[in-house]
Amino acid sequence: MNNADRDEGKMTVGLDVGDKFVHACFLDHDGIIVEESRPGATALALRRRFGGDERHRVILEAGLHSPWMSRLLVDLGHEVYVANPRRLRAIYLNENKSDRVDAEYLARIGRLDPTLLFPLRAYAGRRCRQVMRAQARWSIAR
Repeated sequence: MNNADRDEGKMTVGLDVGDKFVHACFLDHDGIIVEESRPGATALALRRRFGGDERHRVILEAGLHSPWMSRLLVDLGHEVYVANPRRLRAIYLNENKSDRVDAEYLARIGRLDPTLLFPLRAYAGRRCRQVMRAQARWSIAR
């Protein structure tokens, strides 16, 4: 069984994370939006929404809540990518920027090819902040 066959039933979910709510956009294998929701930005709310038997590819941008959210979603069995926000011009330069649009963009990019997200691999608190600071200094120096 190749990767395409294994991913056929898996949805891709883009999460735009705010302090109080998370805007979620669920895309099926064909790229059709099958659900949009707005759970609270709490462990309980995320467990309720993502704690079922279905496993998804979940994409969220690096930020204040992404360390604990990514760990929680991985613990629930999901494939999680934490996107490097500095490398996602399609999102931060979008003229139609909103939580809903950002969540959809994350899902679409993650569905197409997660490497385009420039995911932060060593995403563990302090280490991730060090990586992000180094990347910021590097991009300023260029």
